[in-house]
Formats: sequence, structure tokens, C-alpha cells
Amino acid sequence: MMNELADLNAKLVKIFNDVRWVEERDLSKSSFADLSLRDMHTIEAISLDENQTVSQVAHTMCLSPGSMTKIIDKLVAHLYVTRMPSKTDRRITHLGLTEKGHAIFLEHLNFHQRMVQALTSDMNDHEIDAMLQGIANVQKFLNRK
Repeated sequence: MMNELADLNAKLVKIFNDVRWVEERDLSKSSFADLSLRDMHTIEAISLDENQTVSQVAHTMCLSPGSMTKIIDKLVAHLYVTRMPSKTDRRITHLGLTEKGHAIFLEHLNFHQRMVQALTSDMNDHEIDAMLQGIANVQKFLNRK
């Protein structure tokens, strides 16, 4: 059993690194080459709720609000993100995606959908449920850190 767990660990590490490498490579070859992987994941975080503030996105990304502000400034300058003043409190600014931001998000989403399809293509429902349970266990472990 120890050999299987060591093999699983090695494969998880390799998959993590390969996903990052492929995402970075695809970004650099695309018409969105001005984005880093962190920029892309910031766009993804904004897409979850296009009424978030910089602080809310920073929390999602596990970054400080100051670091997130620098990333947002770049994304605004490159026309991926827009800042929108709150209609109820002028001290608050919400974030949204521009048309260009939506375009790269959809391209990124498509990559993830193809990856999940490749992962589950030969699996039955029971195997998918077991994998989902394992992923939930890893998420619980990571969230305790």
C-alpha cells in the first residue's frame, strides 16, 4: 500500500506542475500573452461574482489587498477588468470583466472542461464519486493549513 500512496503522491505533484505548465504555455501562445497565470486566475476569481471588491477577490486568491490592487491595476490597464463604483456607497468599488476579460475566461474555462472530460472519460459513476470524495478530502486538508 505504501508504494501505491507514494505513486499517487508523485502523480498528484506531476499533474499539478503539468497543469500550471500547460496553462502558462497556452497563455504565452495565445492572443492573451500579456497575462500571467496569476492574472488569469484573478480573472477567473472575478468571474465567480462580478460584483466583488478588490478585498473579496484578494481573499479568494489568498493574497493581500495591496498585492491584489497591483494585479487589478494591470488588468484594468490591459482592458480585461473594469472598476465600477457602488451605486449605494461611493467608497466601494466593484470589479467586473470587460469583453476581453470574458473572452479569455471562456477560453480558460474550455481548457478546464476538456481536462475534466479527459479525467473522467473512462470512469463510471461510482469511480467519479470516489474521486470526488478524495478531492473533497484533499480540500479539507488544504483548508486546515
